[in-house]
Amino acid sequence: MNATATPIERGMLTDEGNFVNDRPLSKSVPYREVIGSLLFAYLKGTINYGIRFSGASDLVAYTDSDYAGDIHTGHSTSGVLVMRGGPVVWYAQKQRLVATSTAEAEYRAAVSAIDDICWIRRLGRELKILKSDEPTTLYIDNQSAIHMLKNTHEGKIRKGKKHRYRKKIHSRARGKDRERRGKDRESAACQKL
Repeated sequence: MNATATPIERGMLTDEGNFVNDRPLSKSVPYREVIGSLLFAYLKGTINYGIRFSGASDLVAYTDSDYAGDIHTGHSTSGVLVMRGGPVVWYAQKQRLVATSTAEAEYRAAVSAIDDICWIRRLGRELKILKSDEPTTLYIDNQSAIHMLKNTHEGKIRKGKKHRYRKKIHSRARGKDRERRGKDRESAACQKL
């Protein structure tokens, strides 16, 4: 079996498990064996790779998204990486709502990263390995999304922006959580990201 850089090329399989060009997966080989073989080929090619943690104590986060990357549903995918001397949290996840613009998709990815940063800060403070007043650098590659984040108050975009963050459940939950906690310094620090 040859080594490969990725288990399967992005966009090759549809939700029904068929290839984009409508060729069905082999009926003689179970699906999990196909995936297992692909993962084995990937691991074989990356056997000498590992994760190295440096002594850095600052939290740094990176976000990205692909606007309407799913060709069938139009959903975007959020990518988040949070590091503290090495990767602490990383994932790529399909967004639940369809974004109407690239800026909106990038904004949603950034909000996901901010949630993760707040969670890591709480955990780090509880374990006494992180100071709550340490700033976190968040890298976003979209100027409109950065502008939207700077003009956000309580989960809503101010100053009559056209693209509004429509994840109402998230906004309401964060608002209620803020009311319960009162004037918590950590909450204020997370909002300033």
